[in-house]
Amino acid sequence: MFARKGYDLVSGRRVRRIRIPVVAGGVVAGLLLATLGVSFRFLFPRDATLAGGQLARNIDRRLITPIDITRRFPRDASAIYVTATVLHAPLGTKVRASLYELSTDRSASSFELVTVGTRNIGFEFLPAPAGWSLGKYEMRLFLNGEEAERLPFDVVTETASSLR
Repeated sequence: MFARKGYDLVSGRRVRRIRIPVVAGGVVAGLLLATLGVSFRFLFPRDATLAGGQLARNIDRRLITPIDITRRFPRDASAIYVTATVLHAPLGTKVRASLYELSTDRSASSFELVTVGTRNIGFEFLPAPAGWSLGKYEMRLFLNGEEAERLPFDVVTETASSLR
């Protein structure tokens, strides 16, 4: 058993954590500490997960949440946004978003970021100067190199104002 001081990433307050191995002795030690009024918690290893992937025409940049969620984008769209929530990510967790044109099944562009903890993340994909090519696309989200989610969508001939 050992103690460690650190900062709570959510509140920013200084905290003291006591780690206790989860074995029979650890459970007994935990019960003993609880009767003495010592604050503690068991820390179980968790794997990062990626959830709630959404495509949108815009995002709230402060909360990194989607605005105007859709699976149909106009050819003249100024950007395509993808958001998701990363849960329980240890330090160094990598999230990548790759845009695929399904007609060629090749990645048109890809972005990666490194994150930690539980938070919303977002990516902004910009068109080529000529605009988006018409057709079927797929946004693929990867967590630490492994595919986590696929979000299919279409780029259509309508203009941005007609799809609202």
